[in-house]
Amino acid sequence: MRPIRRTGITGTDVAIPLDVYCISPAAVSMETAGTAASVQVTNDDVFNAAITPAWQTVISNTSGAGATSNLNQVVTLPLGTRGVRGVGMVSADILAVSQQSIT
Repeated sequence: MRPIRRTGITGTDVAIPLDVYCISPAAVSMETAGTAASVQVTNDDVFNAAITPAWQTVISNTSGAGATSNLNQVVTLPLGTRGVRGVGMVSADILAVSQQSIT
């Protein structure tokens, strides 16, 4: 999977699907200009419209259960993560997702 950079988003971004066949974990970071931004992940299938994904916050400006309080750092996601999205974004925020593919 090529690195993905999302910017110019206001509010909640659409889910960025991850390669479930990848043998190495993905990494995500968000550089934020806003104050309420966070990064969420899901283990649910983001392609199946019949499923409402259960999202969990992994990076946030406010400390929460399991969340890292500093947005401007790279966080490694656990294997099995199927989707990533930004929440509370402003147009200047940058969400970057990187996942190495099978070689």
